[in-house]
Amino acid sequence: MADTLGTGIVSDQAAAEMAEPPRAPLYEREGYAGDGPQWGVIYDEANHELRGADWANLADKMRRRCPTVSLASLYLQNFLFSATWGVEGDGEPADYLRSAFGLDGHTPQMGRTFEAFLRDAYTAIELGFAYFEEVYRSDGSRVWLEDFAWRDQRAHYRWVTDTRGRLAGVEQWAVDARGMAHQVTIPLHKLTLFTWRGIGHNYEGIGGFRPLQSFYQDQTYLLNCMRIAVQRGAVAAPVVEWDVPLMRTEGYSDSEINAERVSFNTQLKNFTAGNQNYIAKPAERFCKVEPWSASGAFDPEAFVPALQWYDHTMARMFMAQVLDLGTGASGSRAVASEHTEAAIRFGVNALEWFRENLQPCVDRLLGWNFGDIPHEDRPRLVFHGLKTEPFVQRLESLPGLAAAGLVAASEDVIAETHRKLGLPVPAAGSPAVVPRLRRRARDILREGE
Repeated sequence: MADTLGTGIVSDQAAAEMAEPPRAPLYEREGYAGDGPQWGVIYDEANHELRGADWANLADKMRRRCPTVSLASLYLQNFLFSATWGVEGDGEPADYLRSAFGLDGHTPQMGRTFEAFLRDAYTAIELGFAYFEEVYRSDGSRVWLEDFAWRDQRAHYRWVTDTRGRLAGVEQWAVDARGMAHQVTIPLHKLTLFTWRGIGHNYEGIGGFRPLQSFYQDQTYLLNCMRIAVQRGAVAAPVVEWDVPLMRTEGYSDSEINAERVSFNTQLKNFTAGNQNYIAKPAERFCKVEPWSASGAFDPEAFVPALQWYDHTMARMFMAQVLDLGTGASGSRAVASEHTEAAIRFGVNALEWFRENLQPCVDRLLGWNFGDIPHEDRPRLVFHGLKTEPFVQRLESLPGLAAAGLVAASEDVIAETHRKLGLPVPAAGSPAVVPRLRRRARDILREGE
């Protein structure tokens, strides 16, 4: 490649050579991504409090202290947990996956349930990233996943990459049960990583809590201001009037008068700031104290509209299509239906994203236990439950279509219908039971009303 010598300009001959298509492919990499970690740290955020373990600590504080953020987190978890996971496929490999993860009624071979793993994994949507260490064991005939070992984001130290920013693993700086600190590296081949809205080599992603951080900070400042205002509004500002001529007549020198004034003024400052609950007052004839307010009665409710605006804005920014469902003067069934469909699309896309990130672990387990399985025969994780209702509503027209001969109750149709409804898939050769499907459909519709 021609040398620009730091000017960005090359000779005409070099420019022509750079523009001429090569006769054979050039396999070398010339450029760099321009993003990603530098010495293990991702600097997409200029503020260190919004990166890595510092951001994880701040996000956890937001989740614990802010009711709106806590509600958004709880709503997201409940919404995604309304889906049921299972394994699609037949034969020994599919049954192995069901046993490995404890799905479709099987006892899990892992040390905890698949749902417990999902509870931790869903925090990636809130913070931007989450990762687990894959821990394996062997019983002599099969290799099993003993655990998706949770690796807290607050213990994250740095990302391990090659010289071009491609991920090779992660480093933790964690404290064990004895209080001993350890710096450990988890290689990529043992890592299940979830990155939400990560661009390029930004493995930390952009979590749903990130846009809320500045609003949370401003709301916290406003609440502190309100507390101070309430405290100061409850104690009226004192007005002090000293009769200096009388004190001189009584024999006080100027230095003694000044000392009395400084002492009493200090007491009043401490009293109004809340650090002192008593006052040693001078003689009444020397000093008169009266309450005074420049703006009349104090109204703490003046802060309420601003606080409500922050709550409403943070809720909309995190998941408006769910949290604002049917609210407002213009709310209607049509609008609510549109919001519901948007929420379902979000949930389905999020769960598809989880499944894609879990697939490398599934492929490793199948490869170690069953060798190379053709892609079309390979079992896979599936979920259902978020998008059942529209499908169920279409079943109302199924008997008429079947009577007209437009729909044949083939085994494929029966299996797919059972799968959509969350029913066990019947074995090959089972008769079609359309009335039972209709009853199940109506039950689901009633539950959603």
